Amino acid sequence: MRFSKSQEGQYRPLVKRAWAAHCARNGIHPDSRLGYDNWYRGILLDTCQVYTTREANGADDYDRLMLAFAEIVGDERQIDYWSKAPERRFKWMIRTELKKLGIIPGSPAAQAYLEGIMRHMHLDQLRYDDLPVEHLKKIFIALDKQEHRHRHDRQIGGDCMTQKTAAWKRGFDDYNKGVLVGDNPFDEKDDLCWDWMQGWTSAALYKKEMTHAAV
Repeated sequence: MRFSKSQEGQYRPLVKRAWAAHCARNGIHPDSRLGYDNWYRGILLDTCQVYTTREANGADDYDRLMLAFAEIVGDERQIDYWSKAPERRFKWMIRTELKKLGIIPGSPAAQAYLEGIMRHMHLDQLRYDDLPVEHLKKIFIALDKQEHRHRHDRQIGGDCMTQKTAAWKRGFDDYNKGVLVGDNPFDEKDDLCWDWMQGWTSAALYKKEMTHAAV
């Protein structure tokens, strides 16, 4: 697939800088078209096993190529940025899923919701900001499945919604009884597990807002 115009706007200048750095280090004339072509195709093959960017596999290959050329340049800022690109992309996707679920990213409710998911995945000993991409991917998949369930439930309605509402209310009440988010009474494979968690999170947010308003 082709890179987008905005991606090309970052990619081509970095390739040009990398070629200049390579030439300076190896005593190659920068106008050597054959030398450039062999060098450039070699980077694409070594990094992504492709011969042209039209064969590249979307954002993942783009990130890898940007990192490869940044390393040739020796640009520490760019190296740091592109080495964290997969994590950054999944965090954006997670924020998008939270919005679909009616949860404001960055809010106390979002933080409590993510902490609840991490606890069920036995990741509660880690900080969300420090999670590697493989864990962020699991959280995104869990949120995506939950969003699909909610959309499906809104379409079918009926008894299922009654059960979900009951689970949400139980979560809300359980928070006020002092039940911890990790003590969810539903199995994490059960759809109602997530409704309970949303109710628990809503109660936590409500209490925080009431406490703040009273100060």
